[in-house]
Amino acid sequence: MQPTVLPMVPLAFGAITAPRHAPPFVDGEVFKRVAATLMNLRENLNLSEDQKKRVRDVIQSFEPEISDQFAAARAAREALRLATEKHGPKSAQARAAAEQIRDVASSRAVLAGQIMVAVRPLLTDKQLRRIESGRSEISSWIESQLSAKGL
Repeated sequence: MQPTVLPMVPLAFGAITAPRHAPPFVDGEVFKRVAATLMNLRENLNLSEDQKKRVRDVIQSFEPEISDQFAAARAAREALRLATEKHGPKSAQARAAAEQIRDVASSRAVLAGQIMVAVRPLLTDKQLRRIESGRSEISSWIESQLSAKGL
């Protein structure tokens, strides 16, 4: 990972490990908007060289867990694809595979939280406010898109 990307791992971790195909009600615009917001936020954090190094060290300390998370997400998606193809989308096998995806998403959220807890003390109050503002902007925009589609 590039040092400039590291502070965004807790925010972006969910998007990175999300399934390859968006649900039918989510178009590419959602992902473009989230990515643009994350890139903008990353650039506006203005991390010092020391902060970049320290954040990089934190992220690297979580590397085994991050790798395991990617592998688990990939395996869960593949299990769902295979179960759906072989047994149908409403089969017990497909439901069990979907539960694996849910469990992986839960683990991903916990890992992202652990990373953010470790990164938070390295950031200034102003940087933390920028991160929270970025999270809020993404959340509000996604909610508005879902609401516009009646969801």
